[in-house]
Amino acid sequence: MTDAGVYKRNRKSALPRRNFQVFELLTPAQEIEYAKQLRHYKNQIISLLTNLPPYEGCLEQRMREAYLSPNSEKRTALLIRNENDDEKARERMGACLETVQKINKYLSRRRSQHRTQVKIENRRALYCEFSYTHRTITHLVSDFEKAEPGDRHIIEQINRLYSEYKKIFDHYCDSNLRLVTSIAKNYAKKGLHIDDLLSEGALGLMTAVDRFDPERGCKFSTFATHWIRQGIRKALYNTTRLIRIPINKMDEIETFKKARKDLILSGITPTLERISQITGIDVDDLKVIAAIRTRTPLSLDGQIKNVEDEERGSFAEILEDKKSTRPEDAAEAGELQDELIKTLLKIPEKYGGIIILRYGLGGIPMKLDDAGKAFGVTRERARQIQNKAESILKSRGILLYLEDFLD
Repeated sequence: MTDAGVYKRNRKSALPRRNFQVFELLTPAQEIEYAKQLRHYKNQIISLLTNLPPYEGCLEQRMREAYLSPNSEKRTALLIRNENDDEKARERMGACLETVQKINKYLSRRRSQHRTQVKIENRRALYCEFSYTHRTITHLVSDFEKAEPGDRHIIEQINRLYSEYKKIFDHYCDSNLRLVTSIAKNYAKKGLHIDDLLSEGALGLMTAVDRFDPERGCKFSTFATHWIRQGIRKALYNTTRLIRIPINKMDEIETFKKARKDLILSGITPTLERISQITGIDVDDLKVIAAIRTRTPLSLDGQIKNVEDEERGSFAEILEDKKSTRPEDAAEAGELQDELIKTLLKIPEKYGGIIILRYGLGGIPMKLDDAGKAFGVTRERARQIQNKAESILKSRGILLYLEDFLD
């Protein structure tokens, strides 16, 4: 299997062409043993990384950035959260980070004391509480090359551990590629080429290997099937529809379709109330789902025919942009603006100029301070001039036109 870089760099490279028969299936005992070894190597790598002085991209820096980030996806990218609630995971990470920072400050002050080793072990234990993803481990190992040259013996040890870890991870994935093939075939001819389906399924398999916990008593094939299907379905939902619909909504649509089909086969009228009883989805949500299913997207470039004069045009040509100004309104506003400026020029220059600047005739409205500076007067004097000018315009019946222009 390829490295974790396939997550973002090149999705198609997740499943290079190879003969699947070369890799033998793992026995249940081997699956459990390999999963334990992967966890062991991860913990060993993290434990050794805590011995290195702080450097750019170190674990503590990544944890601090993820904790301070308002985006929960950044925390997900750093580690797998055992809690479903993001706020609980954030609190747990924050408590761990705070303790680690206190330990680091203590170590910097009291490195010669006997309790230093205890503090180091506590810091390792805190870091090992989290289940780090394969991608995070790979990034951490690649970034620690920026560490101090004096720690090369630790770096060599980490490289050796990572090499063993990656060998087991790749073998675990390669041995289950046939599972990806069997699942991907079920989604053929649904909008994606089989190679793309295999690539997305392989990414799901890598996630399954990353997250598999043998202590839960679940077979790996059962666990991996969920992630492989999810990866393939996510790719189908994101690429095969003209308008993208969230995956959770697509799952509800599939549930709706299945329940409706079952009712029809049973000879029962598939009303929304009956479907709601079967699926547990609210009737209001089912109305939205039904609307999504029945509406066919129309292209703005699609041609329409005028029955009267048989002229053809596109939907984009007849759709009204309510935010844009109509040509007749723009022409009327331009004429009104010209008339207002001509009238303002007939009153004293300073009065007319203040009004033009304050109301933004021909430009952007100015504040009193800016308008006063333009005429070399104070803010209060500019306000007095504006009030005097408005009273003159009001007496001549022009102020109403000015307010209409601004509206």
